[in-house]
Amino acid sequence: DDNRPLSQIISPANNSFVPVVNSVSGAASDNIAAVNSKISAVYFQLVNTNPTIRTYNWTTSAWVATELETNVSDPAASPYWKAAAYTPYSAGASSGTWTYSTPAIFNSVFAYRFISRAKDQAGNVDVVRSTSSFTYDIYAPPTPEFPDSLISSPVNDTHGQSVISSIVGTASEDVKLSAVKVRIRKLASGTTVYWSGVAWDPSPIPTVDLPDAAADSPPFDSTSEPWTRAAPPFAFWGADAKYEFTSIAVDAAGNAELALSTNSYVYDITPPNQAIAFPAPGGFISQAGNLSGTASDTGAGTVNLVSVRLRRNSDNKFLDMSVGPSGDWVVSAASNVWNAATLSGGGPWSWVLSTAAWTTGVTYEANVYARDRALNSQAVYSTVTFSADFQAPGSVVSVPSDGSTI
Repeated sequence: DDNRPLSQIISPANNSFVPVVNSVSGAASDNIAAVNSKISAVYFQLVNTNPTIRTYNWTTSAWVATELETNVSDPAASPYWKAAAYTPYSAGASSGTWTYSTPAIFNSVFAYRFISRAKDQAGNVDVVRSTSSFTYDIYAPPTPEFPDSLISSPVNDTHGQSVISSIVGTASEDVKLSAVKVRIRKLASGTTVYWSGVAWDPSPIPTVDLPDAAADSPPFDSTSEPWTRAAPPFAFWGADAKYEFTSIAVDAAGNAELALSTNSYVYDITPPNQAIAFPAPGGFISQAGNLSGTASDTGAGTVNLVSVRLRRNSDNKFLDMSVGPSGDWVVSAASNVWNAATLSGGGPWSWVLSTAAWTTGVTYEANVYARDRALNSQAVYSTVTFSADFQAPGSVVSVPSDGSTI
């Protein structure tokens, strides 16, 4: 038997990216036509190819600079070759499989190469070596996290009167990206649903099944990629609902981003409501009294402004709180002097306007409107007319007369 055997590395696969390396395995075969032609051993070598060239010494359990003894005639005699466990496919078979459990000697983002050689019972050693080059890449927790992604649009915690057409962001990785998944959630009326890519699903969708973003320069194959994902079509948007977008970067080794960030957007087309609680229509206000009331919005809408216009009917002047330290009554030809009330609470909100001094015996008119974060507001103001009356009432006792006896 002068035919040389052959070996093959099956795992890790050639040109792969792997998050775990705990073994190397493959197959070996010999000349099936020769009598007693059988594999006697399979050996393998481990070379670190990047960032530096090193060869692993299995005797000293240490890395040695440069690539050594790749072409040694008998790998059994070299400390840079390690014998694997070989198992024939059947008793007396000329081929079989081999495997070896590797120690924890790999560094993340480093590139490696396994080389295998088989030896038969006649002492022949293969010279057509099988090689498998791979990169060991594990998840890197913050900071910085790899893989990682960010959403740039929509900006987090924004409200708008129109639906968005796409989600835009960037992804980064220390070795090689392979995908960006985008989770889209809709929150409305206490219910959460998830976008499958074609419809809303009431159940959370596993990361592997989430809709994919597209690299702006396809495919995902570098360490930094801008990306875009189409938002649900207009027909699937519900008004006054909150939408959350979460991106998940995945690298070539299958590691997925874990420290996730989420951007939210509220699609809001309904104007908020406002009401004046004090003073009552046709009522009175005290000398130190302040206008106050409530405001509310629909669904996920958020009131962020209540504006109050106050007119003094005796001279048609308007209160301008920006004048002086405590406001003053001014002439406004456009009747367009609005003051921002102080908001508190949330869903519904309360508001109050600290005002300049009232004039007793004078009638006032107040107009109020609320605006939400999507810039919706009612076309009709809430209005109340009231009076200031600080004059204490008087009384006289007419019977009995003062000083009389009864």
